[in-house]
Amino acid sequence: MKLAESFISGAIAALVSLFLIEAVAIAMQLLFSENGAAAPELLFYAPSLVVLAVLIEEAAKFFIINKKISLLADRKSIVKGALALGLGFSSIEALFIFLGSPSLEKLPLAISSVAIVHVSTAVMIAYAIEWLRMRRLRVFAVAILPAAVAHLAFNLSLMREREIFTVSVLTVLVLALLTASMSMLKAKRELA
Repeated sequence: MKLAESFISGAIAALVSLFLIEAVAIAMQLLFSENGAAAPELLFYAPSLVVLAVLIEEAAKFFIINKKISLLADRKSIVKGALALGLGFSSIEALFIFLGSPSLEKLPLAISSVAIVHVSTAVMIAYAIEWLRMRRLRVFAVAILPAAVAHLAFNLSLMREREIFTVSVLTVLVLALLTASMSMLKAKRELA
């Protein structure tokens, strides 16, 4: 899978994720409000929907990485593919942030932090898939759990408007990205 394909796959995964998240939000609104009258923006901040949104996004990345990117011949290509997928995914979120942003002042920080989150979580998932594969294990939850927890921590820090926590989460994500990338590039791939 070429880098452009990985990027496009990430963008498509983001669009599919956003569609599914919106469908879940509408379903929750219809199920849990009186006559479907709850405001959608209030519903988005419901903790269960925030968790579901993160799981949907990370599952979308997992399926692409597991079915296409992790099958590449060498780890360098896997890392590059995961990086490109994360950038493609974040480009769609960045576009929506740009289109919905009333303030241009915080836009660069918002877009760059979204890129860090999605690139980091994509590489974390690729690393987890590779780690599980080397041990001949196939556990979906184990592969997405670290990425989902990190992504959820980031989203919750934004919701609570705790800048120091947001910066801390982004720092941890960058460190996880570097660690996972370096580990994958250093380790020798076991032949099955």
